[in-house]
Amino acid sequence: MTAHVLIAGAGIGGLGAALALAKIGIKVTVLEQTDVFGEVGAGVQISPNAYKVLSGWGLGDALLQTANFPEALQVRSATSDKLLGQLQLGSQAHTRYGFPFATLLRADLHTLLLNALRQEVNVDLYLHAKITDIAETKQQLGRQVTVTTELGDTFTADALIGADGLWSSVRQQMLEHSAPHATGHTAWRALLPMADVPPELQQDTVTAWLDADRHIIAYPVQQGKSLNLVDCCENTANNKKKSLQTTYSLNSLLSKTLQNVFHLAAQKKAWTRWDLFDRPPLRSSSQMANPTHPRIALLGDAAHPMLPYLAQGAAMALEDAQALALSIQQNPNDLASALQLYAQTRWQRNARVQARAARNGQIFHAKPPVSWARDAAMGMLGEKILDMPWLYGGI
Repeated sequence: MTAHVLIAGAGIGGLGAALALAKIGIKVTVLEQTDVFGEVGAGVQISPNAYKVLSGWGLGDALLQTANFPEALQVRSATSDKLLGQLQLGSQAHTRYGFPFATLLRADLHTLLLNALRQEVNVDLYLHAKITDIAETKQQLGRQVTVTTELGDTFTADALIGADGLWSSVRQQMLEHSAPHATGHTAWRALLPMADVPPELQQDTVTAWLDADRHIIAYPVQQGKSLNLVDCCENTANNKKKSLQTTYSLNSLLSKTLQNVFHLAAQKKAWTRWDLFDRPPLRSSSQMANPTHPRIALLGDAAHPMLPYLAQGAAMALEDAQALALSIQQNPNDLASALQLYAQTRWQRNARVQARAARNGQIFHAKPPVSWARDAAMGMLGEKILDMPWLYGGI
């Protein structure tokens, strides 16, 4: 008998999990609480470890039609625009890791996954399906999970995967009641027509500008038609004006290039605010699959939200999805064991990425004299600091 798995959440992680499970013959029901399938946010970086997962699901050709493939990752001073360090990407990343480094619109990645999922059999997708109650029962054929939605609909399956994001209702109801932590960091995001941005930003690179208490990221998406711009800042006394979008954009201490692109974003009213929350790094596998609830597991931000300072949130969710499918494939008749194997396989890598993302925030936002030492080290070591074989090499 084919196993049946419920997935709460139809974001990148939820759709990825559904696709990975469908491809090994699992019946999947995806429950999305909103009234439309879609993805919030602007750009997303798909490093080689994530690209490997997507390619394994047969999405390599589709990515070639939608993604950008930056030639380099550059780190610069936000005040002088001086190049501090650089990592070659493009063909060199492909050679090093077997897969490229790509950037694309989050909505494009979401659409790519959704379209692929709709081609699979034994997959049901539901909107307006916010889960309000979860019950675990013992049936004649074994334990099952039944969920009830806000509209009163019920769904029963052999397992439930909570891929419902930072404020996961699955986590709240069944695994952990603590709220995520408000970091005091805010990401201001804008998507701009590439033809309108300063010429020096019309480059096929991922660029990070570092400053005290903030850093700025920019890279092309939509195959070079748009620029994804993100200003991540700490809500310190010096940054209070950033709480108001209308007074946010200009800062005379920034380089002329950044001032110009910030002014453009303000003119176009393109800025959107995203306050950042996270949780401490995972401490054990039980935080992804608690044996007390043997048919329930968490995936992606529901299990391990992280600051975006390593650009790995989506990548870790995709890796989770693949690991989940492999674990179930190894234990098709024992889903409880499969979920435990999945959590044991994933929790330490996710914890390492969470910790590294938080540490990156401290390094990126350092003040003198720490920032002077950082810049000097980057100038001397360059690619040795920016390259991360342990991460980009994948699982």
